[in-house]
Amino acid sequence: MKRFAYRINGLAGEVFIDLNQEVKELAIFCFGFPGNIGKNVIVEYFVSQDYAVFVHQYSGTYDSDGLYHLESSIDSIVLLSKIINNGNLRDIKNNKVIPLNSAPLTTLTAHSFGCLIGGRAATKVESISKIVLFAPILGYGKNPTDYAVLEDGIFQLEYVKRARPHTFRFGKLNTWSNLFNGKLNSWNVDKTYEKKIISIVGSEDDNFNIKDLENNYDNIIKSVFKLDFKSDLIIVDGAGHSEVDFLTDEVKLKIREFLK
Repeated sequence: MKRFAYRINGLAGEVFIDLNQEVKELAIFCFGFPGNIGKNVIVEYFVSQDYAVFVHQYSGTYDSDGLYHLESSIDSIVLLSKIINNGNLRDIKNNKVIPLNSAPLTTLTAHSFGCLIGGRAATKVESISKIVLFAPILGYGKNPTDYAVLEDGIFQLEYVKRARPHTFRFGKLNTWSNLFNGKLNSWNVDKTYEKKIISIVGSEDDNFNIKDLENNYDNIIKSVFKLDFKSDLIIVDGAGHSEVDFLTDEVKLKIREFLK
């Protein structure tokens, strides 16, 4: 697997490609909060399915310019999508065009809090028609049943501010507080593009009330994507919150069928 790096319009990130196979589609991976750049098991899986995978660094994180908050993160994914679709993205090291084989950007995959950022961004990008979510944090409700999320977002925010002050350069702290207090779950979708979605969560993931997630999943998906349709939720027995827990042989098969 070959790693390329890009930096354009103040946005930075990496692209992972298997040069021994033909790239047929492109995917963007959105990491969580906090999250690590570089390849992971999710990226490796999609590359094995003939994808080139972008691991994007949101505005205000890692080597991307700006400040990190919900709107800037969503906007940076939308901007990256436009850059990808325009073609001729260059590797920052040798200034050569990254060999994407003119493949289309069709897929977004995300983990944890990255699902909230990536999910909202995907509603603004027509070419993204397939969304694969792992441990799907999609909102923070005023009531625990709203999004089935048990994580204390304010606690997590203060932890990341202390632990990684240069990696995550926060802006609009009032927006973060409003988000974690369940005040930013209502938002407008300018135009609805058709998507298909599959979500994977671990049965032992203590960031969720799994029963509430299972019972309310269709309503959660509708509230985020503004679409009234069926989306599949896979619960992986014994898995927790980590990316390494999800990709059993059975789950790989289901995702492979979904991506067709």
